[in-house]
Amino acid sequence: MAEQDAASQYSLSLGDEIRRFIGIQMAREIQAEVLAQLIAGVGTTVTFASAIPGGSVYANLDPRVYARVLYEKIQDADNGIFKHADGRRGANWIAGDPDAINRLLKLEDFSIVSRDAVPRPVAGEGEISQHSNLFGVANERYKLYKYSFMQEDTLLLGVKSDAADETGFVHATYIPLTDLGTFRDPAKACVTVGATTRYANKLLRPGMYAKVTIT
Repeated sequence: MAEQDAASQYSLSLGDEIRRFIGIQMAREIQAEVLAQLIAGVGTTVTFASAIPGGSVYANLDPRVYARVLYEKIQDADNGIFKHADGRRGANWIAGDPDAINRLLKLEDFSIVSRDAVPRPVAGEGEISQHSNLFGVANERYKLYKYSFMQEDTLLLGVKSDAADETGFVHATYIPLTDLGTFRDPAKACVTVGATTRYANKLLRPGMYAKVTIT
């Protein structure tokens, strides 16, 4: 009945909508796999302790003064990419989980300078099934991405380049999203939809990536 109502009132095919949702979900799961592989294989790892270390010079200062150390750690991670034989240049994007990105937004040293330039479909004004992962450009340098399905308390820095000799990671889809068909259960009048895809991931240059782990 739901399918009939959708078709008669909104000219929507429930099967087509389900297939679209499946495609979006599969894309998110692939993104999560790629992020996990990059985090596990980075060439540089830096750690930021969120609590002020006892006896440190920051102990009697405003906690916001210590919080800016996180940005210094990002610079250390960025420098690690630059110095690595794989990297040869600094990072131009940062990805993080919601809490880690929120920490950055609270820093005076970390400003989103081109939020208005983000295309609307990826800035939160798209459909409810879309994620607004692209958050803007920070400090006129880093494209900033926020992922709800990324490892917690982690910031991942990387180099995005169109140069063939600077390919750091390859995601190769050799079987595109394939519709397995629509199946209707006569007893329940319900529709079952299936889809599949096949791909391979390969980290080629670990040095082009670095992570900041927040403890």
